[in-house]
This record gives sequence, C-alpha cells and structure tokens, in this order.
Amino acid sequence: MIRYFILLVCLLSIVFCVDVNFSLETKYGDGGKVTLQASGDPKVEDYNFIENLLDINVIFDNGVFISTQIEYSDPPVFGASIKGLNNFVVDYMGDNYSVKLGNLYSLYGRGLSLNMTQNQNIDYDNSVSGIEFKYIWNDFNIFVVWGSSEFDYRSNPAFIKTDLMLDNKIYFAGSEYYHDVLGIFQYSILYEESEISIDHINKYYAGSSEIGIDLSSRVTSSDLENINSDTLKTIDHNIVWNFQLMGADVYLEKVWNTYTQILGDTESGSKLYLSLYFDIAGTGITYEYKNYDQKYFIPTLAGAPIGFREGSSILALRNNHAMNWGDEVGHQIELNRAIGNLKWLGNLSFAYKHGKFKVSEIWNQFVEGNFKNAIDSDNYQYYPFRQFYSELSGYTLNDKLYFKLGIDQFDEFKIKGASNEGTAALTFPSMFTFDIGGGNSITSYIEYQNRDYSLRDMELSLTRADNYKARYLSLTYNYINFLSFSLFYEDERFEKKVFDIVWDEGINIWRGYDITAKINSTSQFSIFYGSQKGGLVCANGVCAEQPGFDDGIKATFRTIF
Repeated sequence: MIRYFILLVCLLSIVFCVDVNFSLETKYGDGGKVTLQASGDPKVEDYNFIENLLDINVIFDNGVFISTQIEYSDPPVFGASIKGLNNFVVDYMGDNYSVKLGNLYSLYGRGLSLNMTQNQNIDYDNSVSGIEFKYIWNDFNIFVVWGSSEFDYRSNPAFIKTDLMLDNKIYFAGSEYYHDVLGIFQYSILYEESEISIDHINKYYAGSSEIGIDLSSRVTSSDLENINSDTLKTIDHNIVWNFQLMGADVYLEKVWNTYTQILGDTESGSKLYLSLYFDIAGTGITYEYKNYDQKYFIPTLAGAPIGFREGSSILALRNNHAMNWGDEVGHQIELNRAIGNLKWLGNLSFAYKHGKFKVSEIWNQFVEGNFKNAIDSDNYQYYPFRQFYSELSGYTLNDKLYFKLGIDQFDEFKIKGASNEGTAALTFPSMFTFDIGGGNSITSYIEYQNRDYSLRDMELSLTRADNYKARYLSLTYNYINFLSFSLFYEDERFEKKVFDIVWDEGINIWRGYDITAKINSTSQFSIFYGSQKGGLVCANGVCAEQPGFDDGIKATFRTIF
C-alpha cells in the first residue's frame, strides 16, 4: 500500500510538473534495553528496533501543498509499533485566505489554548483531524478550527507505551487585529469535549496522581460499577495583547475557562502568561511569569510556555522539572550581555503550586540558602522548584578555539505517594571546539554532576538519602566535514543511605563509539556501538523516559531527495 502511494506521488509530479521532496530517516538497533535504572535493581532485556520515517512534501503551482508522514516501525525506538500513515495534510493558500485539511498542527498565541504538535522523540502527538480556515482582510483576520482525535498519553513518563486515552472533539474560532500603535490583539474561544472510558477512569482511580487522589476522595468503587464512560467539557476564552511600551516588548495572554473533572462538577479556572523583554545598558533582560490555575484538569490541546530553561547538557537534562499544567505559578528571568568578545548568559527560574506559599517565601529560601530544608517542612506540599544557570562562551586563540562553560543548580521537591522527596543537583557542563585547520576540528563535551536525592516516608517514618556523582565525556574528531569519529564515556558513583546507614554503593560505567559519514550534502549515515544511559527526554514540559541501551549496535540513515 505504501509503495503504491509513493509511486502515485511520483507520477503526479511528472504529469503536473509539481515540486516533490522526500525526507527519510531510518534507525536500527540491536542490544539490551535497560529499565528501572534508578531502582538499584535495573532490568535488562533484549532490545531490537527498526524504525522508518518518510516525510513527503508536494507543492503544486496553483497554491496547493500536500504533506504526509509514513512510518514503518516494528518495533520502534520508543512507544508502540506503527505501520502506515502518521499524518496527512492538504493546504491551499489563496490571495487572502487559506484552507487546511487533515492532521492539524497549529499554534495560536503562545499555546495557552491551542498548541498542537508532534514529537517522535517522546512519542507525543496531540493533533486533531479536521479543517482549519483563515481569512485575512487588511489588518484583520479570522480563523476557525474544527476536528476530532484520539489523544494517547502516559500516566507515568517511565511507561514505554501510552496507557491513557481520550476521544476529543474541538471547535475553535477567533480573530486578530493589528494596530500600528497599540499592537496586536487576539480573541479566541475553544469548546472541547473529551470522552474517557471506564477502563481509563479506573486507572486514575487506582493511581497516585493528583487527579486520581481527588477522584478517589469523591467517588467510591461501587459508584464505578454502573459507569461506562464520562464526557469532559472545556470552554476557553482567550485574549492576547502583544505591544511595545517604552522600548520594551510586552506579550500578555490570559485564559478564563470552565472545565469538568472526571465524574465531577464544572469548575472555573484560568491561565496567565506574561513575557517582557528590554535592554538596559547593553544587557538584554527577558522576564516571564506564568500562573496556571486549573486543578485536576487534563491538558490535551494546550502547550503553554513552561517558564523555565530546557538546556542541552546531557547530565543536567536528567533532572527536568515535573511541570504541573493545572496548578503552577512561576517566574523566570534571563540576562544576556557581551563582555568584550565573550558572551554571558544568566538564567533563574522558580515555581510552586497555589496555596499559602508566597513568592516572598520562595525568594527568601533562595537568598538564605535554605531551599534544601523544604523537605523538613510543609513546603514540599507546594512542589517548590528552582533552577539557576550561568554560562560564558566565546572564541579565543585567534578564533581557533570556541568554548562554553556553564554551571547549573537544580532543586525540586514533591510528593510521591505517602512520601515526600527532594532532588538537588549541581552540574558543570562545558564544551570546546578547536579548529586544527584544513576543515578538520576536535569537539569535546565534559560534564560533572553531584546529585542528592532525599526521601521521607511519612507512614514508615523512614528517611533515605542517596548521592550520585556522575562524569560525562564525549570527544569527536571531524575530518574535512565528511567523517567524524566519536568516543563517549560516562560513569556514576552512588551511595545510598537509610537512617544514615549505607546499604548500597558502587559505580556504573557506559562507553560508546560512533562513526558518522556525510555521504553528500543531503545524506548522512552513522553507526554506534556500546552502551548509553537512558533518562528523561522532555520537550516543552512533556517528558518520557527513554530506556538505557546496553552493549549493542545502532545505525541511523538520514537523507533528503
């Protein structure tokens, strides 16, 4: 079926003289899959995958654009096996209007109401199948989206496959107006119906999530016996204002909404996002504020700004903040400044749940250095989080050496079942690239992390404290922009204590080797042998835990034709 479809596309390109391009990515792996790495008793099993992703884009002279993605993954790198179309979109652009049919990936505003996207790395897709219409008249435009979807998601990022599902129907409409002085105004309204089956209601009921705990406090097990499903309804009223004030760029988006809880009443909620950028004496300052207040709400279409930094450090990324889309207040400030030929970046973000917590208390903890004491108080109930990052980068040695030196401090506390837990991690990431001439260069990433994990079981009156010291090194030799040879090394020493008594300690080591060849300007092939530690992979606050890879081989081929 797939090969006939590709043949049809090729024939159309010849007959109608259209522009067609293909993008293929193939991944193969054979080794061991490592899960439960943080438990002290990791599980290793056979891990074989073959994943093929083919993107086809067709552009007609009359303004029609067709895009589709075909996947044959059996089994895939991550998630469930797929054999067939992932998405299909037909887009027509007129003089002052556009129509899009198929799988819709759309973003309005900063995504507080609608942000539909696909990310293969975390097996995430919240698109809907339907129609999107836009009409532009001078400085005024209107837009309409209608569609439905089966939204699959995870109750736990550690699950390899999705285990929860909602049947969604959405109706979305709005308008936008541009004014030379007052800026851009946008208003939209979203109506969504989400049907959840009794099987998935029971998973919430038996789980330890906030939604599950709230559900079990309102509903008894006997109440569930005569229920087949429940329909959740959401109505969003969204207002956006983007303007300039005294040289500063200001963005403000506010949502007022009503939504129904699982087997519950209709509740009122809100979301607010503010972004402010300005320059003071050569220092660029960006401030972000978020206030998402929709307790026990299940997000499906929205993908609001996360309000904290997602960097590129291998070790620091494994301590991603557990974003709470329905109940979180947060602040982020980022500074950028040139210091001679160098560039400095500083970033501070912190967040917490609604309640008696005040921003002054969070700030005082940060200033006084008492943030780690949150686990010894009631503050952990509000999931306090903070992260500080500083980076210096630039060229030296007559522009032969490029370097980047950073420091990352991460602290987070939250409830886990009958326990409260805290993570504090200090990471030193660095990167160096040296140009040795003739199109050849050497690139290295060197990182060190000291991480403390604390847990207090409220039922057993048990206190646990674990310490992990990790080192990461990658060294790559690039030969005339054609071949690259890489060496990867990582080790992690751990010491685990209960009541200050060491009960487990040791070291884990991962090694790997990679050769990548640039076949031509549009094709690349790489092969990896060795072991890699798994961990969280996050995109815009949505996370999935990738399994580790043990003593195996991976091959990846990418091409555009």
